[in-house]
Amino acid sequence: MWFVDDSPYGFYWLSGLKHIVRKFQRVEDDVKYPTGFLWAIGLYFAIFGLSDQLYQGELNRLKGRIDQVRDGVVSANKNYWFEQIAPLQNSQTRIPPWPPTQTIQSFLGVREKNPAMIKELIDIVQSPSADLRGASLSGIDLKGANLTRANLVNANLKDANLEGVNLEDANLKDANLEGANLTEGKLYGVRLNRAKLLGAKFNRAKLGGARLNGAELTMADFREANLGDADLKDAVFCELAFDCGGNGAYFTGVNLQKSKNLTCNQMYQMDIDGATTPPDHLTIKWENEWDYTCKEN
Repeated sequence: MWFVDDSPYGFYWLSGLKHIVRKFQRVEDDVKYPTGFLWAIGLYFAIFGLSDQLYQGELNRLKGRIDQVRDGVVSANKNYWFEQIAPLQNSQTRIPPWPPTQTIQSFLGVREKNPAMIKELIDIVQSPSADLRGASLSGIDLKGANLTRANLVNANLKDANLEGVNLEDANLKDANLEGANLTEGKLYGVRLNRAKLLGAKFNRAKLGGARLNGAELTMADFREANLGDADLKDAVFCELAFDCGGNGAYFTGVNLQKSKNLTCNQMYQMDIDGATTPPDHLTIKWENEWDYTCKEN
């Protein structure tokens, strides 16, 4: 019987595909013209309209939460709202239904982080009205942010993405930057006194004139960084002091010329290579590829 026909043609007939295909065909002696193209356009716009409605709804909800954060960070309960920034940056919305190649994906709920919303949240942090002293910013994405002369004393920036950030003359005394990424950061004159920098990445960062007095730098990565004229008094590069066994700070290819208050004991805590430029008051003599001696001039 037609309603239990299990042949391919039975499925073609029962599924409605035959009806759709006929919209694109002209039957001989039929005065009606094919309407399949118009039908397809109508279907596309229906899907687009629904997808756009869902996308805009999610976007508006996210914008509403960002507006709450913007008002909250200048309130007495600022740290609660600062803590909301990283989760909001990691939240995802449907992809926009335009261009047409994305319409079906958006309709099916394909999601991604929204770059515009991430930028809005960065703008909140780098706003002059934001009080960043002791701010809870763990895991935040501040890539490329301008925080020149910002006051981040005692702030929590653990695991934060600070790649390419401008922290020139900023104050990060006693801040927690454990595991933070400051690759290629502009850190001229930054104050990192007693800062916790375990495992932080400073690859190719510009730290000229930085103050790292008493900073905790175990396993921090300074490869190809510039620390010319930096103050490293009492900075800890390895908790074991000697024989760090790869647990010291990585200072391969680093410019330490004119850096201040760096001792041979501190140099032995580092993982350096022949491309590392020692400070003017120290002389490094390489015995072989791995071993060297340090002497104070």
